[in-house]
Amino acid sequence: ISLSSEDEDEPQPVRYRRIPHFKFRFINCCYQGNIKKRVNLSTLKSQWKGSILKDTDPVMLIYKNGHNTLLMFATGKFRFMGPFHPTTINAKKQLAKLPHIPKIIKNAPLTIQTCTVTFKLPGRGVHLPRLRRDNYEITFNKREFPAISMYRWAPMHVNIFYSGNVVVIGSKGIVSQVRKIYKSLLHYINVNACWCEYQ
Repeated sequence: ISLSSEDEDEPQPVRYRRIPHFKFRFINCCYQGNIKKRVNLSTLKSQWKGSILKDTDPVMLIYKNGHNTLLMFATGKFRFMGPFHPTTINAKKQLAKLPHIPKIIKNAPLTIQTCTVTFKLPGRGVHLPRLRRDNYEITFNKREFPAISMYRWAPMHVNIFYSGNVVVIGSKGIVSQVRKIYKSLLHYINVNACWCEYQ
């Protein structure tokens, strides 16, 4: 196929395909549990060394160990969170690593509440104002928040920053959805030719 001189001189938009070794990172996964029994937070504070009792509403005992955090309420409800793979089995393993945790808490059923995942798009940045021109269920106000918020994958919430960093917030099914979101974003940005040099 021959090319004319006009075709040769015309600048071509940068395009990226799917990267085989695509990686994403779990920033925080939050699980909720309930031992269905009231607890004395002051007593637990003396047992959980380094824990902090927050006496303003909502009253809770904050217990941190490494990168994981346990929030205990007097009602017996609790939240357990950390940067681990969001499966119930893994959450229970991480919870069991906390010292001085009674079995009633370790054995309580856990339900995922939210999960935050991040990954980096290829290239050196994304031209966010140009993306805004297309109706892709997005909001953008750079004075309030320097990222585009996308709601196409509700209830997943997706934020794209100028640097090409993407933050996905969701709950169940987030792992299976992240790769789909990644592929969809590559296609969407390629179509709009919105890759740019981030400064």
